Amino acid sequence: MPQDMPPVGGYGAVQYKRNLPAHGLFRPRNLILASAGLMVYGWYQLVVGVREMKYFYHFVLIVSKKPKRLMIFAQ
Repeated sequence: MPQDMPPVGGYGAVQYKRNLPAHGLFRPRNLILASAGLMVYGWYQLVVGVREMKYFYHFVLIVSKKPKRLMIFAQ
């Protein structure tokens, strides 16, 4: 069984340069800054959500224990 060989004259050149435009709105710098800004905003929202859940959890514990305390004082 013969082995496949490359075409006569070789393969065509491989385009390895980046295809991002160097001018306009979608410059690499702008894309990187926009990505970083979105990540910072996401982390900020995560931290705010974790803090809110922590305070909400403590609030729920206080509210759920409050009727039991009132029942003890009512007896």
